[in-house]
Amino acid sequence: MKHSVSSTLFIGKSIISLEQLDSTNSFASNLCTNEDVMEGLIIVTDWQKNGRGQPGTSWQSEAYKNLTFSLILQPKFLDAKNQFQLNKAISIAIIDALNEITHLSFKIKWPNDIYYNHKKIAGILIENQLQNNTIKNSIIGIGININQVDFDQNLPNPISLQQIMNKTYNLNTVLDLICTKIEQRYLILRSQQYDIINYDYLQNLYQFQEKCSYSADGKKFDGIIMGVSEYGKLLVSVNNTIKEFNFKEIEF
Repeated sequence: MKHSVSSTLFIGKSIISLEQLDSTNSFASNLCTNEDVMEGLIIVTDWQKNGRGQPGTSWQSEAYKNLTFSLILQPKFLDAKNQFQLNKAISIAIIDALNEITHLSFKIKWPNDIYYNHKKIAGILIENQLQNNTIKNSIIGIGININQVDFDQNLPNPISLQQIMNKTYNLNTVLDLICTKIEQRYLILRSQQYDIINYDYLQNLYQFQEKCSYSADGKKFDGIIMGVSEYGKLLVSVNNTIKEFNFKEIEF
C-alpha cells in the first residue's frame, strides 16, 4: 500500500499499489462488484500488461516508467445524461497538473486524450456503472507517459514528460498532484458549476475554432470544431453547417 495523498480530502486517501495487473479498470470494476468501495480509492500498478483504451484500442506502457492507475468515484449527484461532464472535469484536471509541472500548454483532444504539440501524452477511459438515472460508480482509468523514451513504432504519435522536459520525474509526486487537481475539479462539478467546467474544457480543447482537415464516412473535408454537445458529441462546422459526431465517426 502506497502512502495516501496528504493534500486531498478523499481522492487518493486510500491507494492500492500492485506491481503488475492486466488492467487497473478491470481490477477496480471487480472491487465495485464484490464489495463496498470508498469514494476516491485509487488502484495503481507499475506494469499494466493489457491496458484498455477506448473500444477497440489498447494502452501500451513500459513497466516502471509511467503512471497507469484507476480512480473510483461515486458521482450520484450527476444524472446519467450529464455523464460527459465528468469526462470534461477529469480531462481538465490532467491539463491543470501537466501545465503546473511544465509551465507549458497541453490540450484535450476530444473525447479524452491529452496532447502536447500534436502528440499524445495521456489517455483517459471512463466506465460508468449506472443505477436508474444516476451514476452509481465511475471507474476512471488514466495512463500518462512520464519517463518512457522508447515507444513501439506502431504507435502513431506518443510523447512523454521526460521527452518534453528532458528530466526524470518521481511518479508518486506526479500522482499526488494529479489527485489534488482531480479533487478540485470534481468538487466544482459536484457543486454543479457546469459553466466553469464547460468554459475551461473549450479553452483547452485541441483544434477548437481552428480550420482543420477531418475525415468521416471515408471522405475528407475541412471543418471547424465549435464545441461539444451536452451528450459529448463533437460539434463541427462543415460548410457553415453544424454537424454532430460520435466517437469513431470522425477522424482528425
